Amino acid sequence: YDKREGSEVYDSCAAAALEIANLYAALQNMLDNAFADTAQREYLIRRASERGIYPLEATKATVLAVFNCEIPIGNRFSCDVHSYTVTSYIRVDVDGYWYWMTADTAGSAPNNTTGNLTPIDYVQDFRTGVITDVLVVGRDEESTEAFRQRYFRFSASETYGGNRQDYLTRLTT
Repeated sequence: YDKREGSEVYDSCAAAALEIANLYAALQNMLDNAFADTAQREYLIRRASERGIYPLEATKATVLAVFNCEIPIGNRFSCDVHSYTVTSYIRVDVDGYWYWMTADTAGSAPNNTTGNLTPIDYVQDFRTGVITDVLVVGRDEESTEAFRQRYFRFSASETYGGNRQDYLTRLTT
């Protein structure tokens, strides 16, 4: 049979061969996502959620700020490129009015920000505002690989269905 490009046999089989190759690629992708060690983030999260494990979400930084006047809770200020919201009043002393503020953006970027504050919302009698200290550092979202390792650590220590930990538990009891 003539199997060269353009022959009847080649032309009749070429379209099917392309579809079969696409099918094999889709099957390989499905197989990769079926196992936690090769799964993409979306499928790893779904796999881990079966065991009640979820990726750690990003958190917001909390800072300590001092102002020359009383500030309404909820007012917003900026320092460098980050913005903050006043969340609670602490005290007043000779240095001024002390407040806790929370970064508007989650993650570790605002962790090292200290300095002068500029009001975003109008505050009557405002002259100065300074971030003096970062009280709670913000955390970035857990990376896929860190989440994968946490999932494996949890799976290795959980007792179920005859895994290694199940045998060790049965031997000691």
